[in-house]
Amino acid sequence: MATFNVQTNLRFVANDFVKVTAVGSPSVFVIGRVTSYTANTGTLVISVLQQSGTGTFSSWTVELYGYNGSSGAAASYSVDPDWDAVEDVKALL
Repeated sequence: MATFNVQTNLRFVANDFVKVTAVGSPSVFVIGRVTSYTANTGTLVISVLQQSGTGTFSSWTVELYGYNGSSGAAASYSVDPDWDAVEDVKALL
């Protein structure tokens, strides 16, 4: 777990993926999943999934981040060439 004090009243929610980067040192970062964010205090707690670099920094940038998870099974599907989504929706109305 890692805790950061960030801006208040942001929209982070549990399970968002974020990247926290040291200002001025883009090679120093932490990627993780939000455990909690307290909007009125700005306390952001993340479960760390990946980190790069070391050091002590007082300024960080936090951004939403797309994290690649583990590979799953490949999917295949076929589409009915006669299917008409608009007509199906109209039928439901």
